Amino acid sequence: MLAHRARSFAVLATLTALLASPLAAQSSLAGYGPVSARYRMLSTGQSSQIMMGETQVSDSKSDQVATLIISKTGSALTQVMTLDSVATSNTAPVPMPDVSSAIGMKFTGTMDVDGKVATSAVTDKTGAPSTSPFATNMRSFLPRLKVGATAGSSWVDSLTSVTKQNGADVTTKTVTTYTLAGDTTVAGARAWKIASMSTGKVTGTGSQQGADFTIGGTVTGRGTFVISVAGVLFGVDIASDVNMIVEVPMASMTIPITQKQTTKISKLP
Repeated sequence: MLAHRARSFAVLATLTALLASPLAAQSSLAGYGPVSARYRMLSTGQSSQIMMGETQVSDSKSDQVATLIISKTGSALTQVMTLDSVATSNTAPVPMPDVSSAIGMKFTGTMDVDGKVATSAVTDKTGAPSTSPFATNMRSFLPRLKVGATAGSSWVDSLTSVTKQNGADVTTKTVTTYTLAGDTTVAGARAWKIASMSTGKVTGTGSQQGADFTIGGTVTGRGTFVISVAGVLFGVDIASDVNMIVEVPMASMTIPITQKQTTKISKLP
């Protein structure tokens, strides 16, 4: 009888350990894992600038769909992201740029499980290197993680991007603090919620119609990221504010510009 009870307790202890192990493994943040998924990225923005005493306001929208494939060989991850479609609109009194050439653009990179990209390249649909502004979004699509982080933990990441805007080379340097806010549930699946706060600087130089100009300013941002316990991005909500000053010495002009943008990323079924 005692031997039977001992065996029963041993079996019960084994079952308890097996049931508890997955939960224990999910009590901290894991890294990214293999996935093949499509995402929709909706962005809306408003820009305001003061020129010659008049305030000019314009609204913009961007709707993108991209396919993300993360594959794993040993401990190495490879990320391939392809822009499937893009549509933009703007109420500014300037012609809209043709964005059709960005369709088929591909980001390819090797990365660690925490999302740090080691090597990367962005090519257009012909396979040639791409300098499209959309390339910046693809390079920074996945937020950095801190593997093993528990609720309340924070970590910091920095990012530098260089883009071309309206004839200017613009450099943006940001520092982002991420905080593991806690867990949540998405469509019945357990996931982690990560909050972010960003600060940074914007600098640039350019020339239009023979007049050189410089750009200087600050950027702030805040966001929420939802990552499944298996390391799959479920969704993103980000808001950012940019305050810039454009100096045109030849015309003795100082142009203040403010930009506000919100972006929502959703994993498609």
